[in-house]
Amino acid sequence: MTSARSTWQKLTSPGISAVRNNLRPFLIIQVCLVAAAVAYYRVPSVQSFAENLAQTKVRSGLMGAAIANIIASIVIPQAARALSRAPLLARRDVPFQILFFGFLGMVIDLLYQVLDRVFGKEPNLVTLIQKVCTDMFISSPLVTIPFSAAMFAFHERDYSLARTRTAFRNGGFLAIYMPMLVTCWAFWLPAVSAIYAMPNPALQFLLYLFAEAGWSLIIVHMAQSEAAST
Repeated sequence: MTSARSTWQKLTSPGISAVRNNLRPFLIIQVCLVAAAVAYYRVPSVQSFAENLAQTKVRSGLMGAAIANIIASIVIPQAARALSRAPLLARRDVPFQILFFGFLGMVIDLLYQVLDRVFGKEPNLVTLIQKVCTDMFISSPLVTIPFSAAMFAFHERDYSLARTRTAFRNGGFLAIYMPMLVTCWAFWLPAVSAIYAMPNPALQFLLYLFAEAGWSLIIVHMAQSEAAST
Protein backbone atom coordinates (compact mmCIF):
# COMPACT_ATOMS: atom_id res chain seq x y z
CA MET A 1 0.00 0.00 0.00
CA THR A 2 2.81 2.39 0.93
CA SER A 3 4.67 1.59 -2.30
CA ALA A 4 1.56 2.18 -4.41
CA ARG A 5 0.90 5.47 -2.63
CA SER A 6 4.51 6.56 -3.16
CA THR A 7 4.29 5.70 -6.87
CA TRP A 8 1.03 7.60 -7.23
CA GLN A 9 2.55 10.66 -5.52
CA LYS A 10 5.52 10.57 -7.89
CA LEU A 11 3.16 10.50 -10.86
CA THR A 12 0.77 13.22 -9.67
CA SER A 13 2.80 15.63 -7.53
CA PRO A 14 4.66 17.31 -10.45
CA GLY A 15 1.38 18.28 -12.10
CA ILE A 16 -0.21 19.40 -8.84
CA SER A 17 2.87 21.46 -8.03
CA ALA A 18 2.78 23.04 -11.51
CA VAL A 19 -0.83 24.17 -11.00
CA ARG A 20 -0.13 25.48 -7.50
CA ASN A 21 2.92 27.45 -8.60
CA ASN A 22 1.02 28.98 -11.52
CA LEU A 23 -2.33 29.27 -9.79
CA ARG A 24 -2.97 32.97 -10.42
CA PRO A 25 -2.26 33.01 -14.18
CA PHE A 26 -3.90 29.58 -14.50
CA LEU A 27 -7.12 30.84 -12.91
CA ILE A 28 -7.11 33.95 -15.10
CA ILE A 29 -6.90 31.74 -18.20
CA GLN A 30 -9.70 29.48 -16.97
CA VAL A 31 -11.93 32.47 -16.24
CA CYS A 32 -11.22 33.75 -19.76
CA LEU A 33 -12.14 30.33 -21.16
CA VAL A 34 -15.53 30.35 -19.45
CA ALA A 35 -16.11 34.00 -20.36
CA ALA A 36 -15.27 33.30 -24.02
CA ALA A 37 -17.76 30.42 -24.14
CA VAL A 38 -20.52 32.54 -22.60
CA ALA A 39 -19.73 35.57 -24.77
CA TYR A 40 -19.80 33.40 -27.90
CA TYR A 41 -23.50 32.75 -27.35
CA ARG A 42 -24.44 36.11 -25.83
CA VAL A 43 -22.41 38.64 -27.85
CA PRO A 44 -22.81 38.52 -31.67
CA SER A 45 -19.55 40.37 -32.28
CA VAL A 46 -17.63 37.75 -30.30
CA GLN A 47 -19.26 34.96 -32.29
CA SER A 48 -18.41 36.72 -35.55
CA PHE A 49 -14.82 37.30 -34.41
CA ALA A 50 -14.39 33.64 -33.39
CA GLU A 51 -15.80 32.41 -36.70
CA ASN A 52 -13.53 34.72 -38.71
CA LEU A 53 -10.56 33.64 -36.60
CA ALA A 54 -11.29 29.96 -37.16
CA GLN A 55 -11.77 30.46 -40.90
CA THR A 56 -8.51 32.39 -41.14
CA LYS A 57 -6.70 29.59 -39.36
CA VAL A 58 -8.19 26.99 -41.75
CA ARG A 59 -7.29 29.05 -44.83
CA SER A 60 -3.75 29.47 -43.53
CA GLY A 61 -3.20 25.72 -43.33
CA LEU A 62 -0.47 24.30 -41.15
CA MET A 63 1.24 27.67 -40.79
CA GLY A 64 -1.99 29.08 -39.38
CA ALA A 65 -2.16 26.18 -36.94
CA ALA A 66 1.42 26.83 -35.86
CA ILE A 67 0.82 30.55 -35.29
CA ALA A 68 -2.42 29.88 -33.41
CA ASN A 69 -0.66 27.42 -31.11
CA ILE A 70 2.19 29.86 -30.47
CA ILE A 71 -0.35 32.53 -29.47
CA ALA A 72 -2.19 30.06 -27.24
CA SER A 73 0.93 28.58 -25.63
CA ILE A 74 3.11 31.69 -25.25
CA VAL A 75 1.25 34.97 -25.80
CA ILE A 76 -1.86 34.20 -23.70
CA PRO A 77 0.14 32.70 -20.79
CA GLN A 78 2.51 35.67 -20.83
CA ALA A 79 -0.45 38.05 -20.68
CA ALA A 80 -1.93 36.05 -17.79
CA ARG A 81 1.41 36.12 -15.99
CA ALA A 82 1.66 39.86 -16.46
CA LEU A 83 -1.90 40.45 -15.19
CA SER A 84 -1.28 38.29 -12.13
CA ARG A 85 2.21 39.74 -11.56
CA ALA A 86 3.75 36.30 -11.86
CA PRO A 87 7.30 35.89 -13.23
CA LEU A 88 7.41 36.16 -17.02
CA LEU A 89 8.92 33.63 -19.37
CA ALA A 90 12.72 33.86 -19.49
CA ARG A 91 14.09 35.24 -22.74
CA ARG A 92 16.28 32.18 -23.28
CA ASP A 93 13.15 30.03 -23.38
CA VAL A 94 11.27 32.05 -26.00
CA PRO A 95 12.95 30.77 -29.22
CA PHE A 96 12.64 27.14 -28.10
CA GLN A 97 9.00 27.52 -27.14
CA ILE A 98 8.14 29.23 -30.44
CA LEU A 99 9.63 26.32 -32.39
CA PHE A 100 8.27 23.64 -30.06
CA PHE A 101 4.70 24.90 -29.74
CA GLY A 102 4.58 25.93 -33.40
CA PHE A 103 5.54 22.45 -34.54
CA LEU A 104 3.19 20.84 -32.01
CA GLY A 105 0.37 23.01 -33.31
CA MET A 106 0.86 21.57 -36.79
CA VAL A 107 0.92 18.01 -35.43
CA ILE A 108 -2.29 18.60 -33.48
CA ASP A 109 -3.98 20.18 -36.48
CA LEU A 110 -3.11 17.15 -38.62
CA LEU A 111 -4.49 14.89 -35.89
CA TYR A 112 -7.79 16.79 -35.84
CA GLN A 113 -8.03 16.55 -39.63
CA VAL A 114 -7.48 12.78 -39.49
CA LEU A 115 -10.05 12.37 -36.71
CA ASP A 116 -12.61 14.35 -38.73
CA ARG A 117 -12.05 12.18 -41.79
CA VAL A 118 -12.11 8.88 -39.90
CA PHE A 119 -14.92 9.55 -37.42
CA GLY A 120 -16.79 12.49 -38.99
CA LYS A 121 -17.56 15.97 -37.70
CA GLU A 122 -20.96 15.42 -36.08
CA PRO A 123 -20.73 16.14 -32.30
CA ASN A 124 -22.72 13.06 -31.30
CA LEU A 125 -21.81 10.78 -28.38
CA VAL A 126 -20.25 7.99 -30.46
CA THR A 127 -18.04 10.40 -32.42
CA LEU A 128 -17.07 12.19 -29.20
CA ILE A 129 -15.95 8.95 -27.52
CA GLN A 130 -14.02 7.80 -30.59
CA LYS A 131 -12.16 11.09 -30.93
CA VAL A 132 -11.39 11.46 -27.23
CA CYS A 133 -10.11 7.88 -26.92
CA THR A 134 -7.92 8.18 -30.03
CA ASP A 135 -6.57 11.55 -28.91
CA MET A 136 -5.94 10.62 -25.27
CA PHE A 137 -4.95 6.95 -25.46
CA ILE A 138 -3.14 6.72 -28.80
CA SER A 139 -1.88 10.14 -29.87
CA SER A 140 -0.94 11.46 -26.43
CA PRO A 141 1.01 8.46 -25.06
CA LEU A 142 2.63 7.57 -28.39
CA VAL A 143 3.27 10.96 -30.02
CA THR A 144 2.74 14.26 -28.23
CA ILE A 145 3.83 13.41 -24.68
CA PRO A 146 7.02 11.45 -25.54
CA PHE A 147 7.93 14.23 -27.99
CA SER A 148 7.26 16.88 -25.34
CA ALA A 149 9.21 15.01 -22.65
CA ALA A 150 12.20 14.51 -24.96
CA MET A 151 12.28 18.07 -26.31
CA PHE A 152 11.88 19.80 -22.96
CA ALA A 153 14.54 17.56 -21.40
CA PHE A 154 16.89 18.40 -24.28
CA HIS A 155 16.19 22.13 -23.92
CA GLU A 156 16.52 22.20 -20.13
CA ARG A 157 19.92 20.52 -20.44
CA ASP A 158 21.18 23.26 -22.76
CA TYR A 159 20.73 21.15 -25.90
CA SER A 160 23.37 18.68 -24.78
CA LEU A 161 22.78 15.22 -26.26
CA ALA A 162 25.21 13.70 -23.75
CA ARG A 163 23.42 15.19 -20.72
CA THR A 164 20.04 14.25 -22.16
CA ARG A 165 21.08 10.65 -22.81
CA THR A 166 22.43 10.45 -19.26
CA ALA A 167 19.15 11.77 -17.89
CA PHE A 168 17.20 9.14 -19.84
CA ARG A 169 19.22 6.16 -18.55
CA ASN A 170 18.07 3.73 -15.88
CA GLY A 171 14.42 4.65 -16.20
CA GLY A 172 15.09 8.37 -16.36
CA PHE A 173 12.94 8.91 -19.42
CA LEU A 174 9.98 7.17 -17.82
CA ALA A 175 10.43 9.32 -14.73
CA ILE A 176 9.96 12.39 -16.95
CA TYR A 177 7.38 10.91 -19.31
CA MET A 178 4.94 9.25 -16.91
CA PRO A 179 4.10 12.30 -14.73
CA MET A 180 3.56 14.32 -17.93
CA LEU A 181 1.25 11.64 -19.32
CA VAL A 182 -0.79 11.34 -16.11
CA THR A 183 -1.07 15.12 -15.88
CA CYS A 184 -2.04 15.25 -19.56
CA TRP A 185 -4.88 12.80 -18.94
CA ALA A 186 -6.05 14.69 -15.87
CA PHE A 187 -6.09 18.03 -17.72
CA TRP A 188 -6.99 17.13 -21.28
CA LEU A 189 -9.57 14.34 -20.82
CA PRO A 190 -12.24 16.79 -19.62
CA ALA A 191 -10.88 19.56 -21.84
CA VAL A 192 -10.95 17.67 -25.15
CA SER A 193 -14.29 16.10 -24.24
CA ALA A 194 -15.74 19.59 -23.92
CA ILE A 195 -13.99 20.83 -27.07
CA TYR A 196 -15.08 17.89 -29.25
CA ALA A 197 -18.63 18.26 -27.90
CA MET A 198 -18.92 21.86 -29.09
CA PRO A 199 -21.40 22.24 -31.97
CA ASN A 200 -19.14 24.15 -34.38
CA PRO A 201 -15.45 24.56 -35.27
CA ALA A 202 -15.31 28.23 -34.25
CA LEU A 203 -16.27 27.51 -30.66
CA GLN A 204 -14.00 24.47 -30.58
CA PHE A 205 -11.09 26.61 -31.74
CA LEU A 206 -11.83 29.38 -29.23
CA LEU A 207 -11.94 26.97 -26.30
CA TYR A 208 -8.83 25.15 -27.50
CA LEU A 209 -6.81 28.38 -27.41
CA PHE A 210 -7.47 28.94 -23.72
CA ALA A 211 -7.17 25.26 -22.79
CA GLU A 212 -3.78 25.09 -24.52
CA ALA A 213 -2.71 28.25 -22.69
CA GLY A 214 -3.42 26.61 -19.35
CA TRP A 215 -1.64 23.42 -20.39
CA SER A 216 1.48 25.28 -21.46
CA LEU A 217 1.81 26.78 -17.96
CA ILE A 218 1.70 23.29 -16.49
CA ILE A 219 4.04 21.47 -18.86
CA VAL A 220 6.70 24.21 -18.86
CA HIS A 221 6.78 24.27 -15.06
CA MET A 222 6.98 20.48 -14.91
CA ALA A 223 9.92 20.38 -17.31
CA GLN A 224 11.81 23.12 -15.50
CA SER A 225 11.23 21.56 -12.08
CA GLU A 226 12.34 18.13 -13.26
CA ALA A 227 15.57 19.49 -14.72
CA ALA A 228 16.29 21.56 -11.61
CA SER A 229 15.94 18.48 -9.39
CA THR A 230 18.53 16.44 -11.30
